[in-house]
Amino acid sequence: MQTQFQSFVAIRLTQADPNSTAAKAMRSFLESAAHGYALTPEAMLADWVAVMIDRGLSDSSRTRYLGTLSNIYKEYLAQSGAAKVDSLIHLRNIRTNPEAVEEATRMAVRLRKVFGMVINDARYQPEIAVLLYMLLNVSNDLKAAISLQTCDYEPQFPQMDSVIDPDTFHHRRRYVFDLAQSRKRMSQLCRETLTDT
Repeated sequence: MQTQFQSFVAIRLTQADPNSTAAKAMRSFLESAAHGYALTPEAMLADWVAVMIDRGLSDSSRTRYLGTLSNIYKEYLAQSGAAKVDSLIHLRNIRTNPEAVEEATRMAVRLRKVFGMVINDARYQPEIAVLLYMLLNVSNDLKAAISLQTCDYEPQFPQMDSVIDPDTFHHRRRYVFDLAQSRKRMSQLCRETLTDT
């Protein structure tokens, strides 16, 4: 569901020349906002700047794009009667450090390798699969993950598809993660999950 600001930008996009820099900026912002979790326009714009940095957009291109959205944001505030927020200036002043970008790229490659190894281990160790599921769900409820039943499981994360395949669940299987839940108490299951990984 789009926020009012996203709808405002989408309307402005329909009025812009499709090949213009402004249209490219608005499409880039709307794509970023559609995949993000920010609720306020300021947070959406900050997330968008981070996405542009991550994609390697130059400082000058990012500044032009942000200038376009900054003007649209001012129009949005004027039309909606909302209080003016001058928090976008700091976003314009962000400059990328080439060494930091290079180090972040190397770190991303390392993390992908580590994540691949974790997924591989999770296929054979249900305790690791539980913790991976919690990480992807941004949850700290270990008991809920351990108690997750096959009838309640809905695939949400492609990363888990190779670990949990609902099509292979036996009709008598009750829990998603096979931790011998019917033979152990919850306290023992929690302890073993945390100590066996």
